[in-house]
Amino acid sequence: MRMLLTVIKKAIEKTRFDVLSTYDEGMEGASDTEQLEFATSEERVIFSFNAKDFRQLHEEWLNKDKEHYGILLTPQQKSSRKRIIERIKYFLKKYEGKKHYVKNNIFYIPYNIQQ
Repeated sequence: MRMLLTVIKKAIEKTRFDVLSTYDEGMEGASDTEQLEFATSEERVIFSFNAKDFRQLHEEWLNKDKEHYGILLTPQQKSSRKRIIERIKYFLKKYEGKKHYVKNNIFYIPYNIQQ
């Protein structure tokens, strides 16, 4: 998983977006809540393959009136690295400069994107 995330991070950085990783920030092994709290403190969207847990965490935060800066989820299975990177780049371009729209929302990037 770490290798996959490193490849994704490097590919996204080439598109001029500022990207942090769990590993770079010394948060490997941190809970999902800790990860989302960190992303929120940095006003960043968090990306994860862990749809089930982050969907639940998103609902918990909404119920507690806690804010976050967006959660981006995508399925890992049946997807190549290239396809995952394409989906993330599509999201970033589509929502660039629209922090107000992304804030407190959860997004699912599908397998097939109509670009």
